[in-house]
Amino acid sequence: MKKYLILLALALVGFALSSCAYNVSNSDLIEGKNHIETIDGMKLEYTRNGNGIVILKAKATGKVKIPSNLKNLPVTTIGDRAFSDCNGLTSIVIPDSVTTIGNFAFSHCFILSSIIIPEGVTTIGDYAFYSCCHLTSIVIPNSVTTIGDWAFSHCSSLSSIVIPSSITTISKSAFSWCTSLTSIVIPDSVTTIGDYAFSGCMSLTSIVILDSVTTIGKSAFFRCKSLTSIVIPDSVTTIGDDVFHDCKSLTSIKLPRKFMDKRNKLGIDEFDVEVIPVD
Repeated sequence: MKKYLILLALALVGFALSSCAYNVSNSDLIEGKNHIETIDGMKLEYTRNGNGIVILKAKATGKVKIPSNLKNLPVTTIGDRAFSDCNGLTSIVIPDSVTTIGNFAFSHCFILSSIIIPEGVTTIGDYAFYSCCHLTSIVIPNSVTTIGDWAFSHCSSLSSIVIPSSITTISKSAFSWCTSLTSIVIPDSVTTIGDYAFSGCMSLTSIVILDSVTTIGKSAFFRCKSLTSIVIPDSVTTIGDDVFHDCKSLTSIKLPRKFMDKRNKLGIDEFDVEVIPVD
């Protein structure tokens, strides 16, 4: 009996120690307190926010896979400027646990050529991939409802992109100066094409605007020098100035009759463009 009690006591002590160790592991994650850890050669600074982890800053090169959890908590947010200016970063895999990609999160990652955005991400912040010059293609999952201003601007190698049907607004300058983008289909969920949304897309030859669109912002297609024709559906009720300014290859446009008296403000009269009224 005495031996049994000793063994039981040792077992209880062991359990208590293991519980304490577990609690210590998690007690380090005080909300708002920053932690630094190196994982597979990637230096991460992160903090706890509620029941999730926010990556605040990273130093990484080459191919990187962001962990799905740290200290037994899921990584839910790639914070503002977290991977910004990681000039040696070539590819990155974002885990399924992430819901938010912050402002400037991957901006100026000049040689980043591959990224996987998982289902579950709902927000891509302002300037998130700004000036990722080697990014050639990207698929935005249907879970994304917000693409921030300038999110993919100056991604000069981006030749194809899929905009999901979960998007209702293409934000200001979201795809501006994507100079390798050749064509794009805007899904029927989109109601607003923001100011300068596709400005400077100088290789864009084709764009389809469906009759869900009601607003086209100013200079939305400014300097799309390879665009030859376009149809503006009659669903559009507001169209900004200089929408087609410096579209030097534009030869034909179908334009709702209600905008015919605004031709000179749209940039159409700069060139010999056939304007076909649409009722």
